[in-house]
Amino acid sequence: MINDLRRRFILVTTLSVLLVLGVILGGINISNFMTVDSNLEERMDLLVNFGGSFLDFQEPPGEKPDAYEGVEAPSEKPDKDDKDQSGSAKKEENGAFKDKGPRGKRGNLEEAPFDTRYFTVTFDESGTVSDKELDRISSVSEDEALEMATEAYEKGNTRGYEGDLKYRLTTTDDGVKVIFLDGSRERGTARTFLYTSLVIAALAMVAVLILVIIFSKIVTRPVAESYEKQKRFITDASHEIKTPIAIIDANNEVIEMENGESEWTGSIRNQTRRLSSLTEKLVLLSRMDEEGYSPEQSDLELDSLIREVAGTYDAVCESCGKVIDLDLAEGVKIRGNSENIGRMLSLMIDNAIKYSSEGAHISIRLTGKQSQGHRGKCHLVLSNPVDEIAQGNLDVLFERFYRSDGSRSSKTGGHGIGLSVVSAIVRSHKGRIHASSPDGHSIVFDIVL
Repeated sequence: MINDLRRRFILVTTLSVLLVLGVILGGINISNFMTVDSNLEERMDLLVNFGGSFLDFQEPPGEKPDAYEGVEAPSEKPDKDDKDQSGSAKKEENGAFKDKGPRGKRGNLEEAPFDTRYFTVTFDESGTVSDKELDRISSVSEDEALEMATEAYEKGNTRGYEGDLKYRLTTTDDGVKVIFLDGSRERGTARTFLYTSLVIAALAMVAVLILVIIFSKIVTRPVAESYEKQKRFITDASHEIKTPIAIIDANNEVIEMENGESEWTGSIRNQTRRLSSLTEKLVLLSRMDEEGYSPEQSDLELDSLIREVAGTYDAVCESCGKVIDLDLAEGVKIRGNSENIGRMLSLMIDNAIKYSSEGAHISIRLTGKQSQGHRGKCHLVLSNPVDEIAQGNLDVLFERFYRSDGSRSSKTGGHGIGLSVVSAIVRSHKGRIHASSPDGHSIVFDIVL
């Protein structure tokens, strides 16, 4: 149980950190790529405004070229020293932009005509290449440029990406001009940041996992100590209770021999047996919860064991008007402890007889690997009708001392721990058990071993 708690703590903590890191890295990298795309879009706007070419660009002194109109760039606050008495920023006429700092208010766009790598291909009305400009890029050959431009032209999309090349189609007097802008530097930087952040995140996750594994033992130590004290108390108390139970039962037998059986001695005998059974189950549960519990196991023919255990309840079923129907595959073998598996079957059949409807047919169905000498998964299903029960998942029945109907449990002599023992035995054999009610008037126990 404590190991399961540690594993869950490690899993939940690791997944939580992974989720937070994923959100942070996702947000940062998405924002980074969006910023790169926005910057490339600004350069493309500028290139389009210049007619698709910077070759004839000259910086007109003291004025802003018309090509920059409509191309917005982040503004910077002018320093107080750059303001004149009227409170407006000083105007310096030494560039294509009105300067408001060492880089100008349009930042890197001011250098765009000088450091932008691009090429253009123009198609006339018939779709034939009428002009091309390939002088401002060296990483793309003429054949590649024409192929990419033709593909973009035929697609008909006004804008998009071809690898790291951003393109846009514009209509001019000469026809349709396809402009390709090289964004490999910016997008490459963004990808490098993405890969670096992923590597760092992976290393961080490994470090977190190691730390969580180390500290999980410290975190669960108080729970482990409390659980061990509880198990020790149950075991010690159970052993201490056995002696007075045995003395009470022996004294009751002496009274019956001297004075004969009576209603009171019969009640004492029934209650001592019930208390003795409860004590044995508590000790068994405590033992199975211990770390390293591993009972001796052997090859078992489960179908034969089910028939043997079910046969011991024939008289009980006949006296209460109920029937056990067996549908068992032949030669189903498992690896397990015969005593514990037999106890599990006995508890389940006893539970079904006690709590099923009057005249009920209790169904036990077994399927599995039938090859002789082969051990593998088997499927055991026990179902019986009941008067009324909650519909849906009923795994809560495996909790210790749980009673869905207190008065009925009291009447039938149950004490709410039998199914807990069944669940513990199944888990000790690395199996699974599930309880459910499909209609509210029957209960199905589904076991995989």
